[in-house]
Amino acid sequence: MPESESGPEKNGFCSFGFDRWAKKEYAQKARIVIAEVDERQIRTYGDNYIHVSDIDYFVEYTPPLITDAEAKKMLANESEERRRKLWDIIKDIEVERRNEWLPILMAVKTEHLNFAPKAIGTAEPEPDVKKIAGFVLTIIEDGDVLQFGGGAPSGQLVRCGVLEGKNDLGIHTEMSCRGLVKAIWQGIITNRRKNMHTGKAVFSTLLGLSQEEIA
Repeated sequence: MPESESGPEKNGFCSFGFDRWAKKEYAQKARIVIAEVDERQIRTYGDNYIHVSDIDYFVEYTPPLITDAEAKKMLANESEERRRKLWDIIKDIEVERRNEWLPILMAVKTEHLNFAPKAIGTAEPEPDVKKIAGFVLTIIEDGDVLQFGGGAPSGQLVRCGVLEGKNDLGIHTEMSCRGLVKAIWQGIITNRRKNMHTGKAVFSTLLGLSQEEIA
């Protein structure tokens, strides 16, 4: 089997990729373990590996990217109102994540679609979130190590400017959110004052980045 980012490396270990959650524990308890190898999956580190000896079957499958044209084709049979609402959401979702989100969105009733951008992280921050961010901005000090959890407010704080003017911040977090990688590029997050994993940004479960940050 050719080596890919999620397939076995030279020592026979496979990475669970960017969504670790409880996959390793499930695999340890399962009677049969089937691993799907996705060539676009990233290889993440830490306690995020499984050895080929613990896998019963491999399936090589890389989901096709859903381009704008493909997404619009999938919406062709929807009503005009629903098609418009769905497209307003889908156009802001990273191409690599559309396979994950489109089936979910297609099952959501039209009247509930307004919540989707908040769940996905593409919505513009609301006034209450911006107010919360203002308070958070006063709490964060240079050298602090930050953690971000799930939910619309947490996922939007960086976009609201809570890291502006800060220096030498560290990341040791459950999830990433939009703007964190840009803060690393800008030198706001350096991780050099961390006591553990000094110099490294640590994300333990899932990815919530923009298309630019993933690239």
